[in-house]
Amino acid sequence: MQQSNSNEHPTNLYSDKFHEACMIFLELTHNIISDYKDQGKTSIDPKLISGASELLELYPGNRLTGDFIDLSYQHWTQIHDRDETFFLENSSTIFDNISPYHIDIFKPLFDKNVIDDNDKTHIWKHMVGMIKISILYIHTCRGPTFDTEGNKKYAYKYMPRVKIGKWARLVELTLEWT
Repeated sequence: MQQSNSNEHPTNLYSDKFHEACMIFLELTHNIISDYKDQGKTSIDPKLISGASELLELYPGNRLTGDFIDLSYQHWTQIHDRDETFFLENSSTIFDNISPYHIDIFKPLFDKNVIDDNDKTHIWKHMVGMIKISILYIHTCRGPTFDTEGNKKYAYKYMPRVKIGKWARLVELTLEWT
């Protein structure tokens, strides 16, 4: 893992996993939009998602992960609780680094109740998965270790405003210490 004291986001295994999860999320979204477009339930063009995928391919995983965390962590309870107002009010904000034009496609799907419960479930589960990866990313960037008395501590102060213990409990994630 690269660690720096600057505002740059370090690179680790979880930044790569997050990048991959975003690509899968866009593929899932593309498939959902395509199905609804074919059924005449939406006028959203699935090519918008393809464009976002092309942009995302060029986006470094560490920056994507860090930016997602910066823009989303205050909404993690809303995502965990499957609060649909999240998609009406905030979904374009948390993906702002990709393009709000591409990602705001969720608003009409949720606002007009176009999307069915099964597809909603897939989207919510994937979003919670992205939160879990984000928590593990921060945890790893902080360098979990033990002090001389065997107490858990972090070697680095990375994103201290994000209280990952609280979020890990919310999503039922166990953090490993080495």
